[in-house]
Amino acid sequence: MGKLTDRRKFKSEVTNEALAEVVGAMMHPNKEVRDSAARTIGKILQVVPAGKLTDRRRQEVFEALCRLTGDDQPAIRAKAVRSLGKMAAAGHLDAARKADLAVRLESLLTRGEDHEWDHAWIVRREAKEALMQVRKAPAS
Repeated sequence: MGKLTDRRKFKSEVTNEALAEVVGAMMHPNKEVRDSAARTIGKILQVVPAGKLTDRRRQEVFEALCRLTGDDQPAIRAKAVRSLGKMAAAGHLDAARKADLAVRLESLLTRGEDHEWDHAWIVRREAKEALMQVRKAPAS
């Protein structure tokens, strides 16, 4: 099934309901639930056209994914970073959020006075790819 076919399946009301549930799952105490939620958010954001989400919903998703970049499980951090990259690539971030995300991703990739890079190679790999997506993505 192609991307255009997938987009037709999503209606704004259904998408908002699904996103609310998945955002909630990103805060679940079970690591498998958080892991699945972080991946699912990215999949949803890839097919939802830019501009179809309210600013409030975009902010909620962005903040939840950013929180997960600090999860104690490297696989969850990596999926959150990947989904943030997908969020940017799909045009769901405004210029301020894109700038904030670029700083966050760079901090995962480099050691500095203000932060410690992510020790997990998989997270750094995803951060590098997501940073490229952020830099070339349109702002909403």
